[in-house]
Amino acid sequence: MVADHTTGSSRSEKPEHPPDAQHIPVFDGDDPWVQKALEFLHALRRHSGGRFPLATTLMRGISDLLAALYGNPDFLYALMDRPREMKRVVRKLTDLWIAFARSQLEEIPDFHGGTGSFYYAVWLPGKGVWLQEDAAALMSPELFGEFVAPAVHEMAGSFDSSVIHLHPSTYIPVEHLIRAPLDAVELHIDFGGPGAEELYPYYRRILEHKPLIIWGDLTPEDLDFVARKLDRQALALLPVVDSRRQAEEIWTRFKAG
Repeated sequence: MVADHTTGSSRSEKPEHPPDAQHIPVFDGDDPWVQKALEFLHALRRHSGGRFPLATTLMRGISDLLAALYGNPDFLYALMDRPREMKRVVRKLTDLWIAFARSQLEEIPDFHGGTGSFYYAVWLPGKGVWLQEDAAALMSPELFGEFVAPAVHEMAGSFDSSVIHLHPSTYIPVEHLIRAPLDAVELHIDFGGPGAEELYPYYRRILEHKPLIIWGDLTPEDLDFVARKLDRQALALLPVVDSRRQAEEIWTRFKAG
């Protein structure tokens, strides 16, 4: 992992020698990075004092982990060239992900029968987790269905509740997501990417089966379209704003509608 102090973000650079399946580690609760994550969690628990729910940290999904280990777009070539080996890699990454999530949830106190959710500031019933599959935006339907969808099913089904975050691209794996034991789906709106009207068929399909979360850089046109066309009963809207005034204007507009 590389910290970019110019942008205030971090990114991964693939190892010089990407690992094969036998070198993907099993979860170790004594690993120093696991201990550091739990140290932060314990500090947050003391600070919260039961005033607000805690959540698992950002945990990159299977496609993101593959992209980190093998690079973009090299992980796609690995999936196509060495499918049997890469399925073994996915198997070990899935086990590692589930174990790490469980280790955090064991340390997270109950909050009115549930937990928080990373990024969304929403409450999840029981022991809940937040999944993401950003790199799925690079995958074909066939590759996602063969390698990532089974892991998403298993990861989501291993906990009391779950939500998933994705970015829209040429292919959006809605059919896999609505069949998975996910409690909600978040489809991001990116600056310069497809807007709410273009994503409307996917929103409708998701809402036929699950609650929908829309988060991102929503334009006034996006907000007006969502207000007119989507059922708010199963919708959580999380627009990125640059001021309290902008947030209050959006809230007023939706209350009036």
